[in-house]
Amino acid sequence: MVPYNAIFFPTLSLLFLLFISCSSENKEDAAEAAEADLSFEKVNEWSISDPSVLPLPIDARVLGDGSVVIVDRSLNTINHFDERGELIRTIGGRGRGPGEYQNISAVAIHPDGRVAVADVSSAAVTVSDIYSEKRVRGTIDPGWNMALQWAGEKLVYSAHPFSMMGENSGDILMKQFDSELESGEQFMRLELQRDDPPEDQVSCMFCRFWFRDDLTFYTTPNDERYLAYHVTPESGETFEISRTNIEPIEYSELEIEELANRRRDAAEMAGIEMDPGDLPRYKRMIITMFIDHNERLWVLRQRADGGQVFDLFNRQHELIGSVPKPGDTLRIISVTGNTVLFQKGIDANEDLVESADTWRAVQYRISG
Repeated sequence: MVPYNAIFFPTLSLLFLLFISCSSENKEDAAEAAEADLSFEKVNEWSISDPSVLPLPIDARVLGDGSVVIVDRSLNTINHFDERGELIRTIGGRGRGPGEYQNISAVAIHPDGRVAVADVSSAAVTVSDIYSEKRVRGTIDPGWNMALQWAGEKLVYSAHPFSMMGENSGDILMKQFDSELESGEQFMRLELQRDDPPEDQVSCMFCRFWFRDDLTFYTTPNDERYLAYHVTPESGETFEISRTNIEPIEYSELEIEELANRRRDAAEMAGIEMDPGDLPRYKRMIITMFIDHNERLWVLRQRADGGQVFDLFNRQHELIGSVPKPGDTLRIISVTGNTVLFQKGIDANEDLVESADTWRAVQYRISG
C-alpha cells in the first residue's frame, strides 16, 4: 500500500493524478436514461411511536435476521427492535462509563449486529455487539465531518481533524481499523482547498464518501452538477462519472422564499447577519448514492418535475439505466445487501403532531 503521506488531491489537474473521464453522452443522448430492468419490492415497514426511547433517531439498519438497530443521538443509545417493531434491548446511554457515550458523532452499523460509534467528546470509537456483551474501543482524532462506514470487515473513519483548523486547507484524513480496533492505518489524505476551492476539486470538506470493500470510494461535490468521482487511494487513480445531458434544476420562487426563511431563522439563532445574495440559484443535483450487492452504483438525483430517480452504473462506470424512487419514501437511511431502508413519508390524512413522534421506515428489496 502507498504511504498515506504520498497521496494528495488538491485538484484533478495535478500531473501525478491519473484522470479518466466517463460520460453517458455516447450511450444516452435522451433527456432520461432508459428504464433498467430492476424494481423495488416492499419487504417490511416499521412505525415505532416511543419518544421516550427514540426522541432523536439518527441512524438505523436492518440486520441479517430481519431485526433493526436504531441509534438515538439525544439519549446516546443503541436500540434493537424485532421485525415487528418491539424493543428487544437498549445499550449505551449518556455518561463516561463502559459502553456509555458523551456525544455520538458518527455511527456505522454492520449487518451482523456490530455497531461502531465515534464520540467527539471522548475522542474514541467503540464497537459494540448488539447480540452479546462484547465491546472494543480505540482512539481517534476528532474533527469536522466525522464519519464511520463498514467496508466489508474493515471499519473506515474519516474526518477533518480539529488539530488542523489553523490551516486554510480542509483536508480529510481517512483511517481503517481492524475488527478489534487494536490497530489502525491512515490510508489517505484528501487535500482540499477550503476557501474559494477550484471547480475541479474532487470533493469538499463536508461532502460524503461511499466506500467499496476494496477501500476505493465515491464522492460528489455539493452543487448543481451531475458529477461524481471514483477514487482509488492506493494508486491515485480518479474516474469521473457524469451525464452531460442532465441540465441544472433551478429553485422555484416559493422554494427560494422557504430557503431564505430557514437561513434567516438560523442566522438569527446564531446571532449573525445573512446576505440574501448567498442563496443558491440551482438545486444540488446528486442527492445521495449507494453501492448494491452486485457492486452497481445507484445515484439518486433531482428531476426537473420535482421527483427523484436513481441512475445505475456498473463497475465499469457505464450507465445501465434508471429506476424511480419508491413514491412513499423520503431519504435513504441505509443499505444492507440487496435491500434498502428508506425513511417513510407521512400520509396526507395522518395527524402531524402524532407523526412527529413516530419513527417510520420501509424496507425494499432490489429485484431483477
